[in-house]
Amino acid sequence: MNGPQDDSQPSKTRHRREQPRGHGGYQPRGRQFRPAPGAAELSLSLPLQFIIFAIAAIALPLLFRGPLLAHLGGRGVPSRTDGLLGETAVVIEAIDPVRGTGRVSLHGQDWMARCAVPVAVGKTTEVIGADGIVLLVEPSLHPSLT
Repeated sequence: MNGPQDDSQPSKTRHRREQPRGHGGYQPRGRQFRPAPGAAELSLSLPLQFIIFAIAAIALPLLFRGPLLAHLGGRGVPSRTDGLLGETAVVIEAIDPVRGTGRVSLHGQDWMARCAVPVAVGKTTEVIGADGIVLLVEPSLHPSLT
């Protein structure tokens, strides 16, 4: 018979009772899902939550930048000139502080050099610093090597 089904007879397929689902589709019986407390739980308005976020986003990096750099940063890549401080170099081209010219020889390498006072060719100088690849020197108290 192809008529309407009789509701008095039970269906052959069993219908499972739908269980309420919690976070992630699994909810143990007897427990309810509770989100972690946050700004939404405190009943703060959305504009106030945004303001709190903006203040934290600006303030936290400013507060923790120094300590984090000190802890994680280290000194960085050493410069080629760091190891030359205190070394003695020989002037191979007269150093003129007015024109900003001059060259020294140090460990067999030719370097541009600057000094606050003029230094003649053949005199010795001591490296006191560097400005990029230009050595900052001062006349040495030691006699000339040439």
